[in-house]
Amino acid sequence: TLAAIGALMLWIDWQLALIVLSIFPLIGGAFGFVLKKVQPLFLKIQSVIDRLNAIAGLEAEAELPEIESYLVKGALIGREAELARMQHAVERTIEGRGGALLVEGVTGMGSTRVLEELAVRAQLAGASVLMLDGEAQRGPYSLAKGLVRKLIAVMPDLALGAAMPHGPVLIDAFPELVRYFPAQRPAQRPMNPGMWRAHVQSTLVAWLLAISRRQPLVITVDALEHADDASAALLATLAVEAGGYPVLIACGARPGDAGE
Repeated sequence: TLAAIGALMLWIDWQLALIVLSIFPLIGGAFGFVLKKVQPLFLKIQSVIDRLNAIAGLEAEAELPEIESYLVKGALIGREAELARMQHAVERTIEGRGGALLVEGVTGMGSTRVLEELAVRAQLAGASVLMLDGEAQRGPYSLAKGLVRKLIAVMPDLALGAAMPHGPVLIDAFPELVRYFPAQRPAQRPMNPGMWRAHVQSTLVAWLLAISRRQPLVITVDALEHADDASAALLATLAVEAGGYPVLIACGARPGDAGE
């Protein structure tokens, strides 16, 4: 096509043709130079978006919702007190003074949306967010297992590095972690099952707190009333310890729904 254009212009005006044909390479070179400079910026932006999506547990193509869009939707009408308390809790957590929040409400009253809003605000403040659903995970330590998987998926290097001192207990409690610690052997369990559960619980708390020293953590748990007892005890213990660490546990609960 370019050759045909050049031939036509030579036939019309050879001087004009020479000028135009000499400009084409310059235009192409300039476009290539600009594209080379801009492309890494686009890749970096996409990487940041993908990272935020992974933190929130969203699909890769999902867009990070804006804070304003959550505040104006009907599900959050009447939740101003929770939103204010939530914002204060996020700010305190980033400063290293975490804690726990409980958002109660019957089904359809917006507790899930409040937790989603908290997750967005925490991400924008610089925290890593782990979102769990008590209703989606059933069985002993099921919620805790989900938390472990989220940790490794969102921050693999940091999570596994902090887990090294606790490897024997963790791989015994969560056998799927064996592949990350091939040189370690499972810890020997005490005869008393209650003592072992307490040991696993304290190990998980120590692991999470160690991670938080390097990266603020916000853990949201929807449908807390469906959580298994062992995981609920873990969350309660972590909430007590979180006061001196950048860790926030935010739970949504619907009283009376657990037996349904």
